[in-house]
Amino acid sequence: MSSYRVRSLNTGAAALVRSFVVLGIATAALLLLVGLARADSMIDSYQAYLSSVDHFNSSGARLTSAAQVLQQDRANFHRFGNGDYDDQYDSYFTSVSRRQMMSNMVDRGGMGSAARSAIVNNNVLVWVEIWQGGSGPYVLVSILP
Repeated sequence: MSSYRVRSLNTGAAALVRSFVVLGIATAALLLLVGLARADSMIDSYQAYLSSVDHFNSSGARLTSAAQVLQQDRANFHRFGNGDYDDQYDSYFTSVSRRQMMSNMVDRGGMGSAARSAIVNNNVLVWVEIWQGGSGPYVLVSILP
């Protein structure tokens, strides 16, 4: 009789363990689906040559941040039709209101300090990716060779 009781307890413990395993797998699958649903998505990307024209605003004042230079480049391209030879079209920064978001988008995105310095101090070719994330749109910017 006692062997039956032991077997019965072991069977119950095994069932409990199986229940926890199934619950764990279901939870992991749900978290994965939620993560996929909230995954950031790329809106657009473009290449731009940031020339000396892009380093000054419309009033002629020297720009002092990478975001300002990027914003001026897009204004020169979209508003003034004054793109550089290597500039590419983007569908996102076509309006003034969207270009005004550039600083926040750079802050939310990613750009190393070397890239920031190169953009402010040199004429450089950049690759810009525009992403939509949970906290809003952002840009990832890299210097091209």
